[in-house]
Amino acid sequence: MPASHPPSLYCVQMEDVKRRVALIRSVLNGSLHCPDEVTAYELVSLQLRKILELVAFSSLVANREVYAAEWQKYQQHWRVKDLLVNLAKVNPDYYPRPVRVTVDSETGAKSVENIDDGFLTPADFQALYDKCAEVLHTWNPFRDGERRIDFGKPVAEWLERIQRLLAVHIMRLAGSTELWLVYMSYPPENNVHALVASPYDSTQE
Repeated sequence: MPASHPPSLYCVQMEDVKRRVALIRSVLNGSLHCPDEVTAYELVSLQLRKILELVAFSSLVANREVYAAEWQKYQQHWRVKDLLVNLAKVNPDYYPRPVRVTVDSETGAKSVENIDDGFLTPADFQALYDKCAEVLHTWNPFRDGERRIDFGKPVAEWLERIQRLLAVHIMRLAGSTELWLVYMSYPPENNVHALVASPYDSTQE
């Protein structure tokens, strides 16, 4: 599929997410050297924010046709919080839904189960986005108190939540029975891959 085709463009966005997750991990494990802790957390904050923006704009990719019908200048939309509000209006089920796929060893039939906890929820998304915004601003030299970066949770936990959300997830499309089953690491190349299916035809890939 050409990159302009929605599932392919969605996969491009998700590959960027993977790249930024790897960058954050290289900071956390020390393989990417930063001059000090503050600089490291500023770099991490930027990457986390970019990841969240990629997730939001990936939802726009999945729902572009319906979204564009409501907002003709959608190409100029860049405020993530406004974007999410607008997406919810055209598709209340716009947020990725993490799932677990199992394959029957005898028949090869696939079954899909929802993952109920441990992933980045919409509320987590908003909280982390706001935390990143605080870190990205330059510290006011006249502000009282110790300069302290607080993400609310350890960065490693945020990464785990993001990866649990996206590892295998379903995107439901507004105004369509079509859905995408998205793998962040699909064999044999372990690249991002989206299987296009209908909820009425669980065998279609």
